[in-house]
Amino acid sequence: MCLVDMVLCVDSTTDSWAVSLNRAVDHAAALRAHLAIIDVAALDDAVPKTDPRTFDLDMEARTALRGKQVDGRLIHDGSDGASWLDHVQASDLILASPDDRAYPAVPSFLPTLLRSSGVPVLLEPEPAQGSLPGRRILVPWTADRACARALHDCLPLLRRAEEVTLLHRRSDGHAPRDCVEGVSDHLARHGIRSRVEWTEGADALDSHELTSRASRSGADLIVLGLGGPSHWPQPIIPGPIDALLHRSQVALFLSP
Repeated sequence: MCLVDMVLCVDSTTDSWAVSLNRAVDHAAALRAHLAIIDVAALDDAVPKTDPRTFDLDMEARTALRGKQVDGRLIHDGSDGASWLDHVQASDLILASPDDRAYPAVPSFLPTLLRSSGVPVLLEPEPAQGSLPGRRILVPWTADRACARALHDCLPLLRRAEEVTLLHRRSDGHAPRDCVEGVSDHLARHGIRSRVEWTEGADALDSHELTSRASRSGADLIVLGLGGPSHWPQPIIPGPIDALLHRSQVALFLSP
């Protein structure tokens, strides 16, 4: 699996899109991927197509893509009836902000994105580093469908990592070592070196535990599975994920 099609979601009614745009173009250049830049405000009819802010985004996008020799395009014309959600589903990875305030023109943008896109999402907090996150990756392993899907979706980034840590919770004083070591062996067959760490916490997905571990280990990316979020009560993000979105100072890779 390769990340050849990336999508960046921005809102031209804010001032934050310029930073997100340049960072996304750098990421696409690093992965040699196509980048579609989607103005969710324009596609949601929150601003007219003639709005000068849409024009500014168009010009900056063209300049940034040309400057880094990235194949890409700006999508801001919804005349064909396609919504921003229709466009993001035709991608390998969605780049977005973890802060819903970055999308004031589209109510409940982030819950809708995570619930309905069906595509992995990379959320980078502000201020974020310029380089692509994933030099040191933390993967909480809970031996379920959600984390198995996340591990598979994140393989392209795991292959680039210098360090991958599998965080596994001890259960009732007994750690299913074969289970998590089998995951480590699986990664090794993909050419990915990993190590296993254990937590005594009641919940391996506890936001405080994950952010503390990430801070101590220098991780710049946390990988999580959402477990089929289409069943979420729209437009609500479940508490543990929402807490992590607000607490984390490192990037999050969220798999549907």
